[in-house]
Amino acid sequence: MIKIWFKLITDDKIIKSTVFSHDEMFSIDNFTYCINTVCNDLDVPSPIILTKHLFHYINFNTTTFTKDDFVETFDYDKMVLENVYEE
Repeated sequence: MIKIWFKLITDDKIIKSTVFSHDEMFSIDNFTYCINTVCNDLDVPSPIILTKHLFHYINFNTTTFTKDDFVETFDYDKMVLENVYEE
């Protein structure tokens, strides 16, 4: 199961956030699906997912997308994704 906390941040403040759950195990396709679904729900453009984003998420359980990672206009300073652990 994948559970990711999405945060839209401006001036180091969380403006919007949501947690997205997906029943399947982590894979690149599922990661992309999660990002596209949440971006659509939050009404923000989907970012370009680079190897560095996957590397950071897999190894550090977090990744950050900045304005440079979006083709369309992105109204926030960054979008941060964090893996959510349940005990």
